[in-house]
Amino acid sequence: MDNHSHSRFPILGIVLIFIGLGLLLDRFDLVNFGSERIIAFGLMFYGAGLSIRAFLYNEKGKAFSGTFFLLAGIIFFLSSINAVGLTASFLFPTLLFALGCSFFAMYFLSTKEWGLLVPAVFFTVIGLGSIAARLGYLLPQTFRDLFATYWPMLLVLWGLLLILRSRKPGRLTEPHDSREQTL
Repeated sequence: MDNHSHSRFPILGIVLIFIGLGLLLDRFDLVNFGSERIIAFGLMFYGAGLSIRAFLYNEKGKAFSGTFFLLAGIIFFLSSINAVGLTASFLFPTLLFALGCSFFAMYFLSTKEWGLLVPAVFFTVIGLGSIAARLGYLLPQTFRDLFATYWPMLLVLWGLLLILRSRKPGRLTEPHDSREQTL
């Protein structure tokens, strides 16, 4: 077994088969899960599979997409059992939150890449703030005012992270290859 065999495991194929079979069984009234729940479970299993693979084999891209699909599946499942009302105005903030968590997952696989924290914090704060405003825990105007006032702090944070990243040992003193200069 070669060392790249883990990347060829057909998680998506297996999930699509189970979603298709579940939808067919639901259509013929052999099971009564509802198509929303079947698709939500499919998203959760696909996301969980990608996330597990990402953390086992240190694959940042799969950590991002796995976390996003897993959280999207959880959100849709909670909506299908009426635990949360997933209206159009609630869907966008929850997906922003899932996007922020996905960037955090990438960061946890490579904690030296501080630049991932900027979109992680940005999307998570915007998503959670919007969710809190929609649920009545934070007045929408208050959230807009807070964001309008403090968003430049994100630029400052990003700039500091770029400066800190450029000051890493060996970053400015990497050996120069003279073969690249000759034409």
